[in-house]
Amino acid sequence: MKALFDRSLNRIRNLPDSARVTVQSTAGAVATFVITTIAGVDATGWAVMTTLFVVQGTMDSTFSTALWRVVGAVIGSAIGLACVLGIGTGGLLTAASLAAGVLAMSLVMLWLPSTSFGLVTVVVLVVSPGFEVVDNAIEKTIAIGVGAGVGILIAGLLFRKSSANAAIANVKSALRRSAELTREAPEALLDGERPGLREQHDAIAQEIADTRAKLSETRYDFIRRGSRLIGLRRGQRTIGENAIASVDAVWRSLSVLRTTAETLPSVAAERLGDPVRQVSDAIAGRLEQLADVFAAGEAPTESRGLHDALSALRDQADAFRSADLARLSVEETAQTFAALHAFIDLGNQTELLARDLGAPTARPSDATRHTSINAPAEAGA
Repeated sequence: MKALFDRSLNRIRNLPDSARVTVQSTAGAVATFVITTIAGVDATGWAVMTTLFVVQGTMDSTFSTALWRVVGAVIGSAIGLACVLGIGTGGLLTAASLAAGVLAMSLVMLWLPSTSFGLVTVVVLVVSPGFEVVDNAIEKTIAIGVGAGVGILIAGLLFRKSSANAAIANVKSALRRSAELTREAPEALLDGERPGLREQHDAIAQEIADTRAKLSETRYDFIRRGSRLIGLRRGQRTIGENAIASVDAVWRSLSVLRTTAETLPSVAAERLGDPVRQVSDAIAGRLEQLADVFAAGEAPTESRGLHDALSALRDQADAFRSADLARLSVEETAQTFAALHAFIDLGNQTELLARDLGAPTARPSDATRHTSINAPAEAGA
């Protein structure tokens, strides 16, 4: 029974955003209608529409949207009311009030862009003010506030998902996709097969972009959570952002690897094939481990496998350079060592990522020290 409950709970937690928003919007609209009807709020339509518009994919985004919608409505109502009472309505006076109200609200939006909903309340109050213009403004503002409040309540109670957890899930997915691409890269390098490397690489880029979008929704919450995830307390903001920057650096290394993953000459493939596969497996395994510990809120454990595999590949590359380099053309030599460098750079960036996530023994290579990825951590060392 407990296992069944846990599986059901995981399915709910992993519900796609589109399905979650659909359920929350439906429940929110019904709840808003019932509440405003019982409370006797006349502008029920405004309240219901507000609920539908403020419900977003995460709790943090819903709260932010609802907050700014209410702020925009209050400011817009105040501006619209001032124009109606100060300039008047009817004929050219309505046009003048409308122009003044839209201009004033647009100036506010230059300072607070998220208050754009205020334009709606300005236009509605000026164009159709009604006999009780003050009561009309207050009524609509209250309805918007009720709709926004119900939207926040529904997002918090029904299939709640925070931006922090969503961003963490994106990072985990990006690292796991990176591991898959890394495992498949040797097939392109050694056998000439390219099983959708570009598509996988683009999918990783999208995961990173989604992570940054979620991070911007609630910076404090994610950075605080990120600090706990990597097991460090100093410089929470810098460390949290470094983790994302390191994931992005892994993606850039994968980009180089993807573009250089052309079939190696047979001489190089025969001599370097095994160490390349060993490095690929070691990188992929380390990325999978980092994905799991990041999501679990733990620091990575000590691992020498990747370090040893990179050392073996460097040694084989040096031996190949000494013994077999003369058997390759200039073009084949450039192609071979560009691909080897791409694997080594990806391994170095993976070690840097492990270091940024709190690994006790991960060290940057000489080639990647003093880069933008290392600078904040080296400054604090």
